[in-house]
Amino acid sequence: MRYKLYQRRYYTDIGLAILLLLCFLISQSSHAKIVFSSNREGDNAHHIYVMEDNGTNVRRISNPDFYDERPDWFPDGTRIVFERDLSRGKGTVFNAEFLILDVKSQKERRFMDNHPTDRFPNVSPDGKQIAFTSKRAGEWDIHVMNLESGVVKQLTDNLGKGFSDRADWSPDGRKIAYHHLGGDGENIWIMNADGRQKKRLSPLNKGENIIWRYAPRWSLSGKYIMYTEFEHRRAKAGEAPKERRVATRLIVQNVVTRRVNVHNFPKTYAIVNGCWIRDDRTVLLNIRKSEGGAEANFEIYRYNLISRQLTNLTKHPAKDSHPGWVSGPLTVFPLDKLAVLWAHLKQID
Repeated sequence: MRYKLYQRRYYTDIGLAILLLLCFLISQSSHAKIVFSSNREGDNAHHIYVMEDNGTNVRRISNPDFYDERPDWFPDGTRIVFERDLSRGKGTVFNAEFLILDVKSQKERRFMDNHPTDRFPNVSPDGKQIAFTSKRAGEWDIHVMNLESGVVKQLTDNLGKGFSDRADWSPDGRKIAYHHLGGDGENIWIMNADGRQKKRLSPLNKGENIIWRYAPRWSLSGKYIMYTEFEHRRAKAGEAPKERRVATRLIVQNVVTRRVNVHNFPKTYAIVNGCWIRDDRTVLLNIRKSEGGAEANFEIYRYNLISRQLTNLTKHPAKDSHPGWVSGPLTVFPLDKLAVLWAHLKQID
C-alpha cells in the first residue's frame, strides 16, 4: 500500500511538473513575433509596431515623433533594426538613417555613419552584420556592415549598369538574395555573402510581355526563395501600368533545382513584400487588393502555401507594411525538447 501511495504521489508530482512546464512554455510563446510599420495613428507618419502571430495585441514600440519604417528583427527577438526617414516620406527626397531599437526598453541607438540614401536594412542570421541598399557609391548597390568592426563593404557595383536592392540573407548566412535591374530585366539574383559568384535565380522572360520581379525572401529551411511577379503588356500611348497589368503572382522557387511553384492572385493585387513564418508552408504578405475604394490600403496577410488560404491579420484602414517575423528565445513551442524531457522522466520509473 505504501508503495502505491508513493507511486501515486510520484505521478502526481510528475504531472504537476509537466503542467507547470507547459504553462511556462505557452506563456513564453505569447511574445510578439510580427513587427511591421504603419501610419495607423493618423499623424501621417509611419511608426514601428509589433503583434502576435494571429494579429492581436498590436502595440507601437517606436518614438512617435519620427517617421520610421522597414523594420527587421535581430535573431534573438529582443531588438530590431529600422529605417528612420528624416524626409518624412517625401519620396525622392532621400534622407534616412538606421537605428537599433531594444523592444523591451524602447531605447534606440545609432550604430553606423549613415548616408541619406541608406535603405532596406536586413540582419544576418548570427546578428553580427546588416545588409542594406544605398547610393553612397553613386548607384543603388548592396552593402554589408559588420557590427563588431564597423567596416562597411560594397558587394555589388552597378554604376552605369542598373541597380540592386532588397537584400535578404540565407538562413546559414552564406548567401544573399536580392532584386536586380540589369540588361536582362528585373530579376532575382543570389550571391555569396562576400559578394562573389553572383548569378540570376529567376528564369529569363521569353515572352512578349514585361515581367517585374521583387522582394526575394529565403525560407526558414533555406530550400526556397519566394518573390513577387508582376506581368504587364507593353505600353501603348497614354496607358498607365495598372491598365497594362495582366497577372500578379507569388513565386516560390527551389534554390537548387530552380523549379518554380506559381501562386496566382487577382491582377489588381499589389504584393510588395513579405516573409516566411514558422515553416516552409506559411508566409506573411503585404497586399493592396485594389487601387481604389475600400481595399486601396495595404494590409498584412498570412498565406498558407499548401491550402492557399489568405487570412487578413491587420484589418485596419491605415497602411500596414513591411512585416517581419521572428521565433526568438523560447517563443516557438519546443515540442522536441518536451519529448526528450518526457522520455527522461519516464525512464526514472
